Amino acid sequence: MLFYYSAGAANDNNWLHSWFVTALTSCMDAVDATQDPPAWDVVTADHAVELSNRPVVEREFFAIIDAYRESTPSERVTTRKALAVQNDISQACATGACLRTSDLPEPVGHAAVVFGERLFWLVGQLGVRKAHYKQIWDELADNVCPFCALYDLEHPELPAEDLDHYLSRKIYPFAAGNLNNLAPMCSRCNMDYKKSKDVLSGAGDVQRHYPYDVAAAGTVDLRGSRFFENGDDQPPEWVISLSPQAKADEWDRIFEIRKRYRLNVLDRRYLEWLSHWVEALPEGDFSPAALRDNLQVSAVGWARLGLQEKSFLKAAYLDAVRETLLQDTAESRQLLTVILSLISMRRDPTAA
Repeated sequence: MLFYYSAGAANDNNWLHSWFVTALTSCMDAVDATQDPPAWDVVTADHAVELSNRPVVEREFFAIIDAYRESTPSERVTTRKALAVQNDISQACATGACLRTSDLPEPVGHAAVVFGERLFWLVGQLGVRKAHYKQIWDELADNVCPFCALYDLEHPELPAEDLDHYLSRKIYPFAAGNLNNLAPMCSRCNMDYKKSKDVLSGAGDVQRHYPYDVAAAGTVDLRGSRFFENGDDQPPEWVISLSPQAKADEWDRIFEIRKRYRLNVLDRRYLEWLSHWVEALPEGDFSPAALRDNLQVSAVGWARLGLQEKSFLKAAYLDAVRETLLQDTAESRQLLTVILSLISMRRDPTAA
């Protein structure tokens, strides 16, 4: 991810999920004590206006309790553990370890998935989703998708942006209504790339991006890209480095970031960006050293613009050009020739 949402955005309005965990736990406690679970009006007492007169919600909630009652002692332990670990989302992203629906007793898992769908529906119906998204929007420095930064996020007064279950609600149903597990992202990231992928399924010792983390934001680096590798009229051979490294492979696996940056932006814009940089050069010294200095200043300037209009990729590209010009190679000399040719064309357009 290129940036994270604040923890407050996930928890300031998370009352519906908090109610669910408290209500489910109290009913399971009663069953374990061989008592009848609290009645629905008791379970919903603190949120009677929003929840009390909802017979379908009531029926689907108690279906979990009925399935829990029929479970063996060891299965009950598993269910309680799943409720806890599925909602410790930051830890699950750090370790990749979490109980899934398939680990639950089948009746409990089925009932949990059904109620998870209902709970997510309630997130929208009760205005939790709208308040959650508006808080995120109001806090954003760049109103773009943090997973790709290729598309803007819609204003809160427009049709709702995709609210993705980072941990799939069918696989981790106890987190279906948890705002810590609901991350706004662009529809392309959600529908075309993440889809229903299990983000915890990657092999190896990897970490996942937790959307409400407090860690440093991700970055993109193009240094090391090779110019003219495939001929003068072809895009560079891009080396797209993502950081933090521990999470980069998962970021790319889920959202195909490198491929999207290469095909949608870099291959199409690299020559345009180089030409725009040349057009903005001040008259005077066009020595390699002066060009490198200007590239550095320009890259810093674009980086300061944040993520809007793909400026972070333009900054990374200018850095890659500068690094190449620092080398004494045939590639760097050829690149310098191209830049000087563009400068000549700027001075005398008929030279083209």
